[in-house]
Amino acid sequence: IIGTSNRLIDEAKYEYLARLDSDDWCTPDRLEKQVAYLDEHPDVGVLGSYYKIMPDDKWYPVPTEPDDTTLFVRYVGNCISNSAVMMRKSIIEKYHIRYNEGALHAEDLKFWADMSEHCKFANYPEILSFYRISPEGVSSQNRAYQLKMGLTILFDNIIKDFANDK
Repeated sequence: IIGTSNRLIDEAKYEYLARLDSDDWCTPDRLEKQVAYLDEHPDVGVLGSYYKIMPDDKWYPVPTEPDDTTLFVRYVGNCISNSAVMMRKSIIEKYHIRYNEGALHAEDLKFWADMSEHCKFANYPEILSFYRISPEGVSSQNRAYQLKMGLTILFDNIIKDFANDK
């Protein structure tokens, strides 16, 4: 998955990159709404949306405003679904950001942490994506390791941002 995610970045020809995992789906108007939002908010580099978790048909509120969403991603955890994300390629290229093999099973959170040093995040306040959770999926099979790696990334962000504060 990490190699394929980096390939998306390398081969994309346009400013906006949208992801959708193979077993997930989105609303027909998702891309249109996200492009319009990013066009209107040039300071936002990563845009997710509300999403439903399937097959349980549940959704959890996530922050939507740029300052709240950025702080959440940086210090609390992931509130951006891969299958709901659209991001600016120009920021990724300018700062040479890539999905990191060293953050196995938490590569998305590491990617968001790296991006959050250079741009704001937001979530579109409508359900635009449907995320399927399977007991056989990578996240389910590697949950304990994923949580440890995620905490390591979040603590690293805190240390980077606050270690020199007095």
